[in-house]
Amino acid sequence: MGGSVRKFVNPRAYYNIERRALKKIEKEKDKPTAAPKHNKHEQVDVYSNPDPQIVEKNEKLHSRMQHLYLESYGPAPGVKSKSNRPLPQDREEFETSFDTYGYHIPNRLAQGKVDFVQMLDILKKYSDTKGEYSAADIAKDYKVDPTKMQNVLTHFQVLQVIMPKEDVEEMQTEESTEEVETTDLKSNQIAPSDSKKR
Repeated sequence: MGGSVRKFVNPRAYYNIERRALKKIEKEKDKPTAAPKHNKHEQVDVYSNPDPQIVEKNEKLHSRMQHLYLESYGPAPGVKSKSNRPLPQDREEFETSFDTYGYHIPNRLAQGKVDFVQMLDILKKYSDTKGEYSAADIAKDYKVDPTKMQNVLTHFQVLQVIMPKEDVEEMQTEESTEEVETTDLKSNQIAPSDSKKR
């Protein structure tokens, strides 16, 4: 009801509304309006139109520059390298700082930290004892937080190769046949050749 009352109150707003709407749409099609400029463009305008005082030559400063002189007396003395100086022969410290796994072994560890080799030992002991060497025991030995150690033991393991039963049985039968052949050769010492059989 409000819309119909509005037509009677302000009839000029609804006069020739379709033609005005089409005219507005055509105007937008002809000339697309540019998006409003961002503040970045204002900064570009500042650089493109610099202050004339900066651009003009300052005679006072120019006259001061005329009284400056640079005097050079040949090349600057450089550091001379001693090419016949012997290289250090003791490389032990560098070589022993890496362990067999190729990681750097730190000299000191902060309390509550474990290095790579110690972590491998912990995981190996835990898997060998099948849980008898518990997270609490490890935490006491290495001074580590027990909850963190429990998380490590649940989420990390030493590398295990898991194979299907059929492949394991095939490997065992191949190993047993190889063992039988080698024991036969050891008992006879010399393998029978084809020429003796004929």
